[in-house]
Amino acid sequence: MNRLTTLRQSGSAKVLCPRNHADAAFEAVLLNTAGGLAGGDCLRWEASAGPGAALRVTTQTAERVYRSTGGDASVETRLRAEAGASLEWLPQETILFEGSRLSRRLTIELAEDANLLAVEAVVLGRRAHGERVRAGALRDHIRVWQGGRLVHADSIRMEGDLAALRDRAATLGGAQAFATVLLAGPNRMAIDDLRSLLPSGDGIEAAASALPSITVVRMLAPHGDPLRPALARLLTLLRGGPLPRVWQV
Repeated sequence: MNRLTTLRQSGSAKVLCPRNHADAAFEAVLLNTAGGLAGGDCLRWEASAGPGAALRVTTQTAERVYRSTGGDASVETRLRAEAGASLEWLPQETILFEGSRLSRRLTIELAEDANLLAVEAVVLGRRAHGERVRAGALRDHIRVWQGGRLVHADSIRMEGDLAALRDRAATLGGAQAFATVLLAGPNRMAIDDLRSLLPSGDGIEAAASALPSITVVRMLAPHGDPLRPALARLLTLLRGGPLPRVWQV
């Protein structure tokens, strides 16, 4: 039985702990009661799975980053999984609006035999509202440590004319939505099996690489509408079960 041992929350950063009837994992749903992020806002999340525990962390909805009048919005997330633990980091997508500025850092510390499934997805504007992000800033850093060793380091920096940067073949190739999926630990899927599950169609491009200690999946989509269901299907297959209910709303 997985149970909550410590919970602290303050400001607009809240945590909901719904009953999970799908499996034995403890589920935590992160909620920003401010309704989004603007320049100068700062959110900090921390979660830890003890020895042998199963922890699933998600968000109640997509995070929205609004136009900044100067400073960056900052989000720092630190996750930890101890010996034999299973950790799932399954936030919904982050939507950047015109003129937004986001500095985000995700740090994950894993025991040698801990398992990880993590995702980060970014959407540049909402297609249904005719939004096109032309200017802003995104600094996104992911670091994964396992057994005290750095096994994955990933950084994105886009600033200034985002429309021009997005359209370059060496960056997003015109895509307005993208995602990274990470798998680590003894239970990670074999690379050939994983590649057979990658989505295609609707303009989506996806590829997977198996490194010695971690598997990385990259996805590009023309906009957020096809990315979300394709990503949800992939995560469901990787998990072997449905995503948290908040993803299905």
